[in-house]
Amino acid sequence: MDFKELKYVLCIAKYKSVTKAARELYVSQSTLSKFLKKIEDRMGTKIFHHIDNQFTPTYIGERYIEYANIIMNINEKWDEELKKLLSLENGELTIAFPLFRSYCIIPYTLPEFKKIHKNIHVNILEEAYDVEGKLLNNEKIDIAIFNKPGKHLSLEYEILGEDETLLLVSRNHPLAKKGTKVEKSKYPWIDLKLFKNDEFILLDSDLHTGKISVELFERLGIVPKVAFRTRNVELQAQMAAQGFGVCFISESYLKHIKFENDPVCFSIGNPRIVNPIVVAYRKGAYLTKYTLDYIQILKKYFDKI
Repeated sequence: MDFKELKYVLCIAKYKSVTKAARELYVSQSTLSKFLKKIEDRMGTKIFHHIDNQFTPTYIGERYIEYANIIMNINEKWDEELKKLLSLENGELTIAFPLFRSYCIIPYTLPEFKKIHKNIHVNILEEAYDVEGKLLNNEKIDIAIFNKPGKHLSLEYEILGEDETLLLVSRNHPLAKKGTKVEKSKYPWIDLKLFKNDEFILLDSDLHTGKISVELFERLGIVPKVAFRTRNVELQAQMAAQGFGVCFISESYLKHIKFENDPVCFSIGNPRIVNPIVVAYRKGAYLTKYTLDYIQILKKYFDKI
């Protein structure tokens, strides 16, 4: 039994005709008939009944066809993996990020990756929301980087680091110096209820930080006064730094924003709001060497920050 034999028998089964199968296989009808007879003689039994010009499988033929399909499927999977293995220098890597997260990561990781894999084409997908869901539903995405994973059973997660959600206010805000020092925190802690009369600049609730703000307000029983809503992380931070309201921001974004007047940031929540940043990929997916290399570059980058 070889792949040529399997292919010929499956093609006869598909068309129920030696004539049509021969046309599909680009061989003569007599050649295919002789080939089939040779297989049946070797096996000592018929694979097909030939009735009313139709070839229908015998019981043994049905079993043969079932195993032939299994073997051909395994061969296709191997061909696909081999193709990926052989195309390490001419492959493609598709990465999904939340909108502002790519700005914070790509400039510090992609140049190192391209030094190692010059010919790998990198696609960067910047998603406004639900990056995890995009990874689940779009098989073209190889890996995704995001906060606060939902722990889907069909995904694998590797923790890159942690990210704290902070309250950002102008240095001239009346409460700018009212925070208290807390253990294991770079920022003073403050009770968010003290800001219940302030105007908040909020990110839309489908964004990660926007969701956290909704949860916080509900937990604390605060109905916030909203200066405005936006999807632009830097815009809200710059406006809050100038005293036009207060806002929430992920700590990892801070160093990538150049402020004319440095704001003051506080830890909030009890406990503080700290979520993992992860790189995720589909469970059981084949990861090329260059994909694994990029994940290692990500880990090195997060170890430094």
